[in-house]
Order: sequence, then C-alpha cells, then structure tokens
Amino acid sequence: MTLFHPGNRELQDLFDTRRLADRLDDLLVTDTISASDAAFIGAADHFFLATVDPDGMPTVGYKGGAPGFVKVVDERTLAFPNYNGNGINMAIS
Repeated sequence: MTLFHPGNRELQDLFDTRRLADRLDDLLVTDTISASDAAFIGAADHFFLATVDPDGMPTVGYKGGAPGFVKVVDERTLAFPNYNGNGINMAIS
C-alpha cells in the first residue's frame, strides 16, 4: 500500500523528494488503526470523507459532531452517524 501514484512519483523524482516521500509513507501508511490513532480519532469533532466515483471523479464531504461521534470498532473499522444532508444531490457529467 502506498500514498503515491505514478504522477506523484514523477514529480518526486523531478524535485528529488522521493526519499522524503518514502520515509513518510513508511511511517504513516498502514492498513490498521493503532491505539494512538484510535485516541486521536476519538477526540476529533470532525473529519472529511472522500470518495471517488467509477469515472475517477472525487467528492469530499465534511462530517462533524461532538468529540467521540466517530467510534473505532476494531483495528480496521470506524463507525459514525449518517445524518441527512442539505438535500443536494450532485450529478456531474
């Protein structure tokens, strides 16, 4: 698993920052939630949820509530309430 796609890698090579990017990747990218991650998440009063549609178009949405509104269920699972939004349905073609 890595944070970087080929376009990122091309720029890292161009600006000689690949070693720094690799170090950050080694330190920060994981497929599990650690105890310190869980504490950070549990104290948060908001986060941004990003998704990508089948055509690669991203959408980012704000999610917020009182600290603790996001629960760490286990080392791979988060749970949070899904409130009705502002009624805007986005369709971009």
